Amino acid sequence: MAIYFHRVTALGLPVNLLVVPLIGLALPSALLTFATLLVRPSLAIVPGTVTAALLHAINGIVRLFSGMAAGDIRNLRSRRPGHRCRHSAHRPGGLGSAQ
Repeated sequence: MAIYFHRVTALGLPVNLLVVPLIGLALPSALLTFATLLVRPSLAIVPGTVTAALLHAINGIVRLFSGMAAGDIRNLRSRRPGHRCRHSAHRPGGLGSAQ
């Protein structure tokens, strides 16, 4: 991301270290909810509640970290001196041009 979009996500690793284990718990819980729903719908509320709690926790962690100032560090100088851009979006007649 840093090369093409001139951004660095400083909190990407810590967020993933928190979220990935929760996703590892949410997937089996969701499958158990589905299987229980097929067999006995009235009992599906228990694994469904666990699945919902895990998904809300994942969403809360992502929202918490995305609101932090260190979540997105941008390089204000978008091009190095002498650097020739290869992307059509930055060339005359490329994406976003008025032609």
